[in-house]
Amino acid sequence: MAALDAVRLSARTLRKQPVFATVVILSLALAIALNTTMYSVLDAVAHPRLDLRKPEQLYQIAFYGDYRFRVDNRHRDAALASGMHTYSAITRVAGGIGGLLEHGLNVSEGVVQGVGENYFDVVGPRIIAGRTFLPSDAQSTTSPVVLAEDAATQLFPQGESPIGATVDIDRVPHVVIGVVSAESDLPHSITRAWAIAPDQTNRGMYVRIIRLRDGATQAQAEQELSVVSARIAAMSGERPRDVAFRFSRLADPEVQVRPFQYALELAVCAVLLVACANLANLQLARGIGRRRDLALRAALGATRGRILRYLLAESALLAAGGLSLGLLLTYYGGRLLAASIPPSMGDYAVQPHMSWRVLVFALVATLLCLVLIGLAPAIFVSKADPNELLKAGAGTGATKRNRARYGLLVCVEMALALALSSAAALSVRTALATNRATVGFDPTMLATGYVGGTALQKGAVVHYADELQSIANRVATVEGVTMAAASTSRPVFNNGISIEDAGGVREFPTPMYSLTIVSPSYLRTLRLSVIRGRDFYDGERDDGAVIIDQHTAQVLWPNADPIGAQIKFGDLQSNLPYVRVVGVLGEQPGFEAPETADLFASRAKSLGRMFYLPGPADTIAAGYTFPVSFIARTAKHPEKLPAALRRSFELQGDVYARSIMSMSDALGLTRSRQNAAFISELFALFAALGLALAAFGVYGVVAHSVAERRRELGVRIALGATARDILHAVLREGVIVALGGIAAGLLVTKYARHYLLSVAREDDIYSATLFASVALVLLLTAVVAALIPAMRATRVDPTESLRND
Repeated sequence: MAALDAVRLSARTLRKQPVFATVVILSLALAIALNTTMYSVLDAVAHPRLDLRKPEQLYQIAFYGDYRFRVDNRHRDAALASGMHTYSAITRVAGGIGGLLEHGLNVSEGVVQGVGENYFDVVGPRIIAGRTFLPSDAQSTTSPVVLAEDAATQLFPQGESPIGATVDIDRVPHVVIGVVSAESDLPHSITRAWAIAPDQTNRGMYVRIIRLRDGATQAQAEQELSVVSARIAAMSGERPRDVAFRFSRLADPEVQVRPFQYALELAVCAVLLVACANLANLQLARGIGRRRDLALRAALGATRGRILRYLLAESALLAAGGLSLGLLLTYYGGRLLAASIPPSMGDYAVQPHMSWRVLVFALVATLLCLVLIGLAPAIFVSKADPNELLKAGAGTGATKRNRARYGLLVCVEMALALALSSAAALSVRTALATNRATVGFDPTMLATGYVGGTALQKGAVVHYADELQSIANRVATVEGVTMAAASTSRPVFNNGISIEDAGGVREFPTPMYSLTIVSPSYLRTLRLSVIRGRDFYDGERDDGAVIIDQHTAQVLWPNADPIGAQIKFGDLQSNLPYVRVVGVLGEQPGFEAPETADLFASRAKSLGRMFYLPGPADTIAAGYTFPVSFIARTAKHPEKLPAALRRSFELQGDVYARSIMSMSDALGLTRSRQNAAFISELFALFAALGLALAAFGVYGVVAHSVAERRRELGVRIALGATARDILHAVLREGVIVALGGIAAGLLVTKYARHYLLSVAREDDIYSATLFASVALVLLLTAVVAALIPAMRATRVDPTESLRND
């Protein structure tokens, strides 16, 4: 009953102060919504949503051992069926392969998973359209396929029904019989389609998915599996320790929390703490201002416990309002964030979703806020001595000690705001640097892809030069292509190179693993400039030729001209011929995307780029697979070039091209820029909130100080103090608080450097100039925030302030 009375009294008090209640609830709601939204993203990464029937009962079994297949897959299945009684259903899974799915001009590229015909009966997906496999589909001549939701959207973008349509998978026609939801795939898989795989009864990979019976435990299943593996070991003649089943739960994959995710959660927690410190300051100042009222209540018989309940009930109402509005903002914030996350973020950030864990997190965050903004100030304020306070005159009852408490909280805000601003500055600087990054040539007008090689027929011999030129000529005939080239790689014999020049013959000790072989137009297509010697000639076939970059020239021939020197891509013992160096490339600024290595960088430890034009002796023997990459340049509409290349190869039909994309995509530039832009926008938002809250905190502490010192300031003005003197006296307090917070913030930033690496380049986190600039901006913001109430202090009327004594 007493608690209910406290709630009613607190509600009446808050209704009389709508501005205060609105500010507190909005601040709490924003902080809680930001934290809950970010947590929902991390929760979605760690616990992906699965549209599967009771996913906690699904387990994968993989067999290791008996590599001579003395016990075939059929007998392994029989051993499982007779030795395990804990599962209710089992299905086979073949290895997924990269596939190109095509429907008309629409393309989707990804994994095509081979499964048993009862696969979907076991896993229980959510079917969006059509149906899944039936036992009769295993013998169907139409090659039925089930599409993932994302693949169906890409292949049928106009919203037409895919059921019954024909989709080519690696040029083999399949009939679509169903579509399952995007969350019906196994965790962290990127399956685009499922097809029925042949039953490998004798040899081949052995992977099975089982569904445990209701009530069965993982420990029971593992115990049964150990008995089955011992039985198979005895049948195959292997030692028991060399034969085993790996048993893993599909619904709980191992998740590695990355530094970026730690940085993300620390950033939003910092915003929450800044908001809580701000509101605690506001509550403390408000409580001190009300101490005369509370002292009067105490004098009239109210116990300290009752006053404490009253203050806590007030804070609880504010926290409940913040939680309710915060959950609403979380819903809309999650939808906004889901539309903003680029697909390239992958495992770092995915579409958020609500779960009981997210709600628990929101409640915990609210309780934390309640403790910080309610309990601590309430305990301090409830210590009021009614005799002392009722003897005070018109003063507020506050002292310099109380102002120091305000200042300490503002120092915490400034420290956290500086850390947030530093992370934002680093991420923005990284984003700008990524946008300016180059790869030695302009990739915007280029597209690339590769032609899957096939094993040559017995006795066939193909020249590298002929095959590369054939692919380059084919690409050059595509509409819109102005220039084309082709390339491949070849192992270097014994991982070394040898050179011959005027100084004799010597072997270069630094290992080199592969060599880039190109068609004559390769460098011109990329528009790489040759500064010494010459470029490759079209139709040049008499001898092999090499063009190297300046770094390689300096390493191999530090005091000589490399033009005309001989080089062999193998050690001195190899029988490979020497070829002539005909040109040197100019210095090309390189770029290595965070996700992918530079496409053209040599794998040598200390050598740069080396391009080899093959000669007549460079041939491919029978049985060797020969994949070829190609590059196409266009003069206009580069966004249309990949589609034109796919269409051309599809129409010709005799050569199969894959992974056709823009050069920016292939180099990882697009991915890196999207990721950097998203991260910088996210941390800029955090920093803006933290900076605004810190500025509001400085404003509040200085404004409250001015209100408390009104009589003092009036006396100073009456005694002849100028406006400059008053400004100095008031601003000094705010600036000292800001400087203390900045010093603490620099210390926090120093120890958070490891996490900053996830949002910035390594050289940036050691930039004293950058951190000093951020600290200066924060100081100027604090000075501006303090200047507003300080200017008001210069207009204090001494007569009015002294009359209120």
